[in-house]
Amino acid sequence: MISKLDDLDWKIISIIQQNPNISHSNIAKKVKRSQPTIGMRIKRLKKCGIFQIQPGINLKNLNTYVAIVNILAVDPEAVMAMAQSSPLILNAFRSSGRNNILILLADLNISNLYEFVNQHFRSNPNIQNVSMEIITNIANDFIVPMYSEKLVKDFSFNSEKGNFSPTKQIKKYKKTKV
Repeated sequence: MISKLDDLDWKIISIIQQNPNISHSNIAKKVKRSQPTIGMRIKRLKKCGIFQIQPGINLKNLNTYVAIVNILAVDPEAVMAMAQSSPLILNAFRSSGRNNILILLADLNISNLYEFVNQHFRSNPNIQNVSMEIITNIANDFIVPMYSEKLVKDFSFNSEKGNFSPTKQIKKYKKTKV
């Protein structure tokens, strides 16, 4: 396991962030190292789980709503487990302070976000406090992975309108007990 990244690792990651399709040879030219060195570095970073290249969608450029939900849960691990199976939850984080969970949600329909929070959090006896804020502007690219087959199936691309639209309502998602 890598305990910390050195300057070359950070340079390689930065170059790939700017251009995910760049070849190892072109990276090598930019950092003045050999192509095999670059290949070995990237392989080592991937093997350790530090570096991943994953396709995703840019929420900054998609007409969607993103919400931050702060939760105080009696059993935070149960909320974290539920977050792994929910199609609207981008990610969940354990946090310190007044609340112990921070959740990022996204959907094309703002009412789906409110309904999801009401169904899964506000009505849940395991959860003592819930606050939700809608993000009104995203400054930088915000790429989220399309990791869930269920999520991909529940959204379809509408080429005439040029955007994604949900094909199922949130009511049809199985309510997970927390």
